[in-house]
Amino acid sequence: MIDRIRGRLEEVLEESALVDLGGLVLEASVPPVDRPRLLGRLGQVVELYTVALLQGGVGGASLTPVLIGFLAPEEREFWLKLSGAGGLGQRTALRAMSLPVATIARAIEAGDEAWLTQLPGIGRQRAADLVARLRGKVAGFAFAAPAPGAGGGAAEAGGPEGPGSAGAAGKAGAGTGSGEGRRRASPGSAAAGAGGGAGSTAGAGQAAAGPENDPQAVWAEALQVLEQLGHAPAEAMAMLERVVAGGATVESVDQLIREAYRQAAARLGGRAPAP
Repeated sequence: MIDRIRGRLEEVLEESALVDLGGLVLEASVPPVDRPRLLGRLGQVVELYTVALLQGGVGGASLTPVLIGFLAPEEREFWLKLSGAGGLGQRTALRAMSLPVATIARAIEAGDEAWLTQLPGIGRQRAADLVARLRGKVAGFAFAAPAPGAGGGAAEAGGPEGPGSAGAAGKAGAGTGSGEGRRRASPGSAAAGAGGGAGSTAGAGQAAAGPENDPQAVWAEALQVLEQLGHAPAEAMAMLERVVAGGATVESVDQLIREAYRQAAARLGGRAPAP
């Protein structure tokens, strides 16, 4: 198995890159999200995390070796999950990665099928299949660090609004009577969370007590708890994203939910979110 390659970046084509490994030039298919980053590194030494495949072979045809490369190992892992979900296929999954992994993972975890259809090759049925098969399994990728040379996210990449962004939150809250979406947390937990009291997540935090210092597990469990408290998936995701964006240090599900409610209260002028 070819785990990774390192060499001088010779050329960036429409869907692939040519890397010179000291006289041996390999072509690796790359996801759209990596292409602009690679264009800015022509002539430089790059490292790609790879997957080697054999394609073809139907009806006695010869097999063709194919190399797929990613600028970050998290991108490779995410592609492996995408390509195995709902018959999406390897090529379609690669083309769908037109935005940062974290952005796509958040959309899947939020169940935002409409947003997912904006990705290349993803229609309504495929979007529904992705949510059905991967929701709850890609929460950890929401913390994925950008690949080397990455920009600041969907907006800078020129793609659709990211799930949980101001625009997406407004869409999620459309028809609910509030631009903040449906805030239906239990009065006790919401009020205590807004004031930073010990009972901010009474019952919920205890029920979701999970591994400490594991960001992936903490994020996934906190998201589940907020949904159990009555928040819509997109709204719960947006609340957690604001905590991460604010740079708060959290090490447990309880701390993450407390901080989410504290920030929600601050956005409402010190008042707890309305149930």
